[in-house]
Amino acid sequence: MRPRIVLMLLLLFVFSAAGTYATEGHTVTVVKPLTLHPRVSKNNPYSVVIPLDLKYTGRISLAMDVSRLGKGKITGVMNGPFRFLLLDPEYKNHSKPGKINKSFMLKNMRFGDQKKARLEYFIDDPELERLNGKYELMISNFTDGTFKGDYQLSYPGSREEAAKNRNTPFGKYPDLRITDMTLDKKNNVVITLVNSGREGVPAKAWKVEGRAAETLGLLVDGKFWGGAGLKIFDPEKKLRKVGEPVSFVMNYRVSKKTRLTARISGGVRERSKDNNELTKVLDPGQGRNNDLAVSALALDAENHIVVTVENTGTDRLDPMFWKATKKNACSLSLKINGKPWGGATLAAIDPDRKLRRPGGTASYTCGYTVKKKTRVSAVIDSLSNFTETDERNNKRTEVLDPAPVMLKPAPLLKQ
Repeated sequence: MRPRIVLMLLLLFVFSAAGTYATEGHTVTVVKPLTLHPRVSKNNPYSVVIPLDLKYTGRISLAMDVSRLGKGKITGVMNGPFRFLLLDPEYKNHSKPGKINKSFMLKNMRFGDQKKARLEYFIDDPELERLNGKYELMISNFTDGTFKGDYQLSYPGSREEAAKNRNTPFGKYPDLRITDMTLDKKNNVVITLVNSGREGVPAKAWKVEGRAAETLGLLVDGKFWGGAGLKIFDPEKKLRKVGEPVSFVMNYRVSKKTRLTARISGGVRERSKDNNELTKVLDPGQGRNNDLAVSALALDAENHIVVTVENTGTDRLDPMFWKATKKNACSLSLKINGKPWGGATLAAIDPDRKLRRPGGTASYTCGYTVKKKTRVSAVIDSLSNFTETDERNNKRTEVLDPAPVMLKPAPLLKQ
């Protein structure tokens, strides 16, 4: 059997600074989704209870968005298909919401259309003190259907609560939600968003320009990088419809593991602004079999150190690794007898980009001349900007022993 009543875990605690009931509160408004399941029997409606714990006097208002309940009035149910009820907390028998004694009813209202879907009640000092600020609101469904909508509850509360919730919309509004952020094959950022609200974004939003325009922005490591207006990221006006996703490619290429934030902002009034932002750490090497290794350390004929790097992975390297510079670069670093000596970027090590293809090798000759037995260490991707399948082969250490340098014999002088 379906339960006859649901106790919603919405406890609204409102504290006054003085701890008394002498002050009229500020209007606090909250909007919550609501599902009303079919009644259990003719006299037992499906009901939802909202407990209140108030510390201020003022007006309680409960409204319901019945725009999704059907066209016009819902007929066939005597006195109206839905009910709002404000209860004295002394009422305990919640298992029988269809048989509540009228003495516990502070306000009772049946309705079936949008115009009548609002209950209002004013709480004064004597009543607030008598009931210790405890109230219960009950919403009931007397029909055999399931209905989904929203309820809007206003109650007297603190100034802080009122300020926090003053812009909460109610009813039919769009709701722009960023659902995902990924990288394409070129490692450009791709942002996907959808309108998950009750109606489409107004057509006039595509004509707005300047700061008031709806904008999709990108933050890189917490700093604003740039963005695009609604006309740019949704030229086909897909967000005019509910549930149709829009994907937009930002002209930002990720060269290393980066913390990115996508944010939608602007003047479009939405049901919620809480889902307008998404933060993810994206890694250009994730899912690819990239691997660079220092495969050899040797000396050339003049005893200069020669470092050989090999692409031991199975995927081609992205060209961006040759374009990255400074702290973002894929770099080679050397240590001589344990002390840092210097290094070079991938662009200097492999200007011909031989390492792009799997199995490719590149040899780089350093400017250091070994004059005696020397312990040399070379590390590729020393700044860890490159995601690889095996980080263990990035480093190689060898003791290099220089061969005697053969001097060219002096030319013979003619007698």
